[in-house]
Amino acid sequence: MENKKPKFNFIDVLIIVFVLAVAAFGAWFFFGRGDGTEQREVRFTVEIRETLPGLHEDFTHGANVLESVFNFPLGYIENVSHRPSTVPTFNHDTQTISLADIPNRYDILVTIMANAAVNESRIMIEDSFLRVGQLIHLRGHGFAGYGFIIEIEVLGE
Repeated sequence: MENKKPKFNFIDVLIIVFVLAVAAFGAWFFFGRGDGTEQREVRFTVEIRETLPGLHEDFTHGANVLESVFNFPLGYIENVSHRPSTVPTFNHDTQTISLADIPNRYDILVTIMANAAVNESRIMIEDSFLRVGQLIHLRGHGFAGYGFIIEIEVLGE
């Protein structure tokens, strides 16, 4: 019997190169795109609007905070402040818009420190994005509330 050697032609080489390229792309896509994400400390402020008097006292310095819709830890409270709630009003006599206080209502500003995955295009805590203007629900021992993120600061930059 004759000893037949397998012959490779140009099409076989193209198929092998294509399979290797697809495997390399798949490994890069799933295991390390190198998006520059690193763990950083983040300080963000949530504004809880039009609360009852005295509610700000329930938010204590150093208390752990959870995101109450998806139930993951956000961080801890660094600072709490409050101010009278205001609403824009139109003055028909002078044709101007001004801010008027809402009686017996206060805005609470809760500053939270957290560890987040940060790169140049996003800030993430757990699997949730952190953006200015985002509605976020807070919960902790003795307090709960929701408000909008009004400020984010990435520390150590």
